[in-house]
Amino acid sequence: MTETKIKQIRRLFKEEHLAAEQIASRLGYGISTIYKYLQTENDAVTAAPKEKKPCLIDPFIPVIREWLIEDKSVYFKQRHTAKRVYERLCAENQDFPASYDSVKRCFRNIIEEIYRGGEKLNFENRRAVGVAEITCSPVKAVLGGRTVKASVMIICFPFSAVGYIQVLGALNTECLLSAMKAVFSHIGGIPSKQRFTPGTGLFYCNEHEINEPDNELFMRFLLYHNFADEYVMPYHENYKTTSAALLSYYRRKLKVTEGIHIKDLTAYNAKLLSLCDELKSRKPNHCRNKTCGELFTADRAKLLPLPEKEFEVALWARRKVNSLCELPIDRQIYVLPQGMKNRTVFLKQTADKLELFNLDYSPLFTFERVYSEDVITTSDPIQLLSILRRKPNAVLNSDFKKCLSEPLRAFFSTAVTKNKVLLLRAMHTVAVAEGLEKALLIAEAAVAGSVSDYDAIIKLAGVTA
Repeated sequence: MTETKIKQIRRLFKEEHLAAEQIASRLGYGISTIYKYLQTENDAVTAAPKEKKPCLIDPFIPVIREWLIEDKSVYFKQRHTAKRVYERLCAENQDFPASYDSVKRCFRNIIEEIYRGGEKLNFENRRAVGVAEITCSPVKAVLGGRTVKASVMIICFPFSAVGYIQVLGALNTECLLSAMKAVFSHIGGIPSKQRFTPGTGLFYCNEHEINEPDNELFMRFLLYHNFADEYVMPYHENYKTTSAALLSYYRRKLKVTEGIHIKDLTAYNAKLLSLCDELKSRKPNHCRNKTCGELFTADRAKLLPLPEKEFEVALWARRKVNSLCELPIDRQIYVLPQGMKNRTVFLKQTADKLELFNLDYSPLFTFERVYSEDVITTSDPIQLLSILRRKPNAVLNSDFKKCLSEPLRAFFSTAVTKNKVLLLRAMHTVAVAEGLEKALLIAEAAVAGSVSDYDAIIKLAGVTA
């Protein structure tokens, strides 16, 4: 038995106050073995090291190490893989005795030695209390009637096997960080150490190396919340992530499947957090005498406090409107008025909105952010109102139709053109002053009360014309 296992036995006995039978059950040892190491006071006492048996691959290890050290100076796509090493050994050595599995195992060990200094994450570190793992997986979903390539994110705690999932409209930094904030707020704190996998899109890795993120928005988020970060490769020989397994479990249990229809993403994600809390009553595989919720108490005690002021997840950029008065963003097209042709603006991107500002930071337009597999052309509803004042009979054939309630749609399908123009003028005036939502409410009230005079409608809103 290794010294690490002996220390684990004593820690479970002294700190967690588990009986010898419980420790034996959890670790898979006999009770007599547990008693043997509990009765020994010297922590340095370990079993005699096992004698290493000779292996057929041993004579070829120096050659493999030399090849892999030479690979450090070449482009990563030109480096040896385990299969290439095996094929080269077979070609250069007649009747090569070792199997491909032996070569693969040797290859991984040498890679660890060369690129990571031989560091290994043991069971204790992998399930350390308070540490969270974060990963994402793609899912095709229908959001608000549009088919999107969405993602499902999980923040899980390997020690307690508790996880929280959120559906992202797209795999970008704004959506990911907004979902993380929602989970932090729900659990009442921030994990002090967070491990990220390449599935989050924050960094990438090849067969040998991890390239840590240089995303400016994520780095500000990390520094603001002051948690320790770590980046791991999934399915690594020395570190198997818990997040991938738990993500599959939660998706299956909560029916977050391919093709899922979601009408309101914010409400759906809030519901998911509540459903995740209900799954705490199960018992994890690594500890069958306590529930996940009971173990999560220890994880919760390690959480950092939430900041007094929330971090604003927003990405700022300087963009130029093209000659067609269009602003393409993530394959979607946002249409602006003719006066914006070839103008330079500041763009503020959040998970659900796009805001445009002048170079002096005065606001211009606000769009709902569109996620879709297809290219969607979107116009600012208030800007559409100013156009529709001149073409009132085109209201029900425009994108503005989706903003209208049934009474307003009935009005625009039956009213005379003069009354339509008056109502659209009044709606535009109110929308500019008080916002689109207020304008739609006033329009409904005007239609219900048969108010057709422009000044009377403006008076209803309490706005100066």
